[in-house]
Amino acid sequence: MYKAGDEIVYGNLGVCSVVEVAQREMPGVEGRRWYYTLEPRFENQMRIYAPTENGRVRMRPVVTGEQARRLLDSIPSLRAAARSLPDGQPEALVADCEEKLALDGCGDLIARALFTCAPRALASDYKRRIGLGDRMAAKQAQQRLLQELGLALNVPPARVREAIDQRIAAPAVKRDAAVQA
Repeated sequence: MYKAGDEIVYGNLGVCSVVEVAQREMPGVEGRRWYYTLEPRFENQMRIYAPTENGRVRMRPVVTGEQARRLLDSIPSLRAAARSLPDGQPEALVADCEEKLALDGCGDLIARALFTCAPRALASDYKRRIGLGDRMAAKQAQQRLLQELGLALNVPPARVREAIDQRIAAPAVKRDAAVQA
């Protein structure tokens, strides 16, 4: 169970702060249940009441700085591996990367990294245009990725974008200096 002050990733909403953990009565729910009171870190001010035993919406801790650095370092190989996938089948690559990078339970973050770093390249490989829905999904995935990695590395999300761009463009020797946290 998370506690007040923890930073978590809540479903597709992204990074949230756990404000409180308390028993509540909610309309339409029988009896009192334990709920997290969550506030999104990078969205308009709102509060979310999420059951602590919620099997429908995925919750996980924000990655650590070390995990974020490992993910950034792996981006060039993720991009290359993504290009070799059959169209629409990234699940095997995500599972493999999750294991190799020791990012247990962070498959969603790896998928965001893939979606952020390679959508245009992947589309050109398959000789198709990126539709509006895919562009919007890629933009949202990129935003969530940059926010979480920025929080983990204690840098603004724009610096994370710069580090990703440097890792994609730079030879392996220069990658080590891109983000130091």
